[in-house]
Amino acid sequence: MSKQPYSRGFNIIELMITVALVGIVALIAIPNLTTLVENQRVRAAANDLATAVSLARSEAVRDAANMRVLARDDGGLDFDNGWCVVNTNDNCTNNSVVRLYDPPGNVTVAVQDVGGSQVEFDRQGARVANNTPRFTFRPPNCAAGQPRARQVDIRPSGRPMVTEVDC
Repeated sequence: MSKQPYSRGFNIIELMITVALVGIVALIAIPNLTTLVENQRVRAAANDLATAVSLARSEAVRDAANMRVLARDDGGLDFDNGWCVVNTNDNCTNNSVVRLYDPPGNVTVAVQDVGGSQVEFDRQGARVANNTPRFTFRPPNCAAGQPRARQVDIRPSGRPMVTEVDC
């Protein structure tokens, strides 16, 4: 009786089991990956605004002139369209813009207690208006009670504070 030659490949049953296992793992991982990407976008947008506030403060101190963080739509509170750091007399379309920030991708921005469409800083880096600006960044389809949103509060000293909040 002759022996069969040794096979070094997969048979069809082993291959089908492997494909099924990979499919099951992918079905479990993809929704979690989507949530991870959305959360990262929210974090990045909130950190971009905090960076813009810090930049405006430092430019105000450096230039000994008032600076502001301004919504790019120039006239509303729509920070969903992005924002810029500019001198008090300029807008986001002038050549003297210090920095433009693109709209946060697939993230909504809720604005509270912002005077006009701006947050202004004096030559010492403190906020000019006597308000408490608050920006809340949320991912799409964020259910109430989920800690996936980020809130940027701008303190009277002008320093931004980013915290995680519920949707």
